[in-house]
Amino acid sequence: MMPPSSHLIFSDIHADPESLSAVINLARKTGPIEQKIFLGDSIGYGDDPRTVLDMLADFDVRIKGNHELLALGQVDGQWYSRNAFETIMRHTEQIGPDGLRFLATYKENHTDGRMIFYHGAPEDILTYLLDESDIDVILDHYPQYDLFFGGHIHIARVAVQNRETRQIVFEDIHPPFSAHRVDLNRNRYLINCPSTTPGRFGFNWPGCCRLTHHSPTEATLEFLFVDE
Repeated sequence: MMPPSSHLIFSDIHADPESLSAVINLARKTGPIEQKIFLGDSIGYGDDPRTVLDMLADFDVRIKGNHELLALGQVDGQWYSRNAFETIMRHTEQIGPDGLRFLATYKENHTDGRMIFYHGAPEDILTYLLDESDIDVILDHYPQYDLFFGGHIHIARVAVQNRETRQIVFEDIHPPFSAHRVDLNRNRYLINCPSTTPGRFGFNWPGCCRLTHHSPTEATLEFLFVDE
């Protein structure tokens, strides 16, 4: 039996350090913080990108999101709304050359054993995994992974695929705290981490998720939400 270890996973901070602080403070009150992973989009929309980058400096893993891509000139601006484009350009000026060099250190994705962490999809930062068919394609394409963690869509979601039947079901999530058993002998999981700012599609709970391993095949997944 391996000792418990935990990953605390954040996504889509969007230049809002106050919301990030609230989520981190909640996480500290509810359990250990052994490794902090960020799934991308530290800039855009909000008002204080420099403070957010300072806060991310001590994270163990930082992954590039679509907003970092535009700031670094790695994607065409036509894929962004006018508001997103203009905000990212303003934030690029605010963070300056040092901030851009910091963004350039972010990874495309991160793997840890049979886990993979990314922003939109494992090898495509811009992709939105919106429905069951999208998820099925990803699970089929990456048989070497059992736990997938992404952001980008600004909602919390757990998709569970039974290994034998390959059927995918979505587990209910109940803010402000939702716990889920992870059984890798039976299932594979694709998990969307909530944004640290209010979400989309009517999901207005900012938060993060924590994965605590109990053995190589058993873990607990917790969604932690700030009850504003």
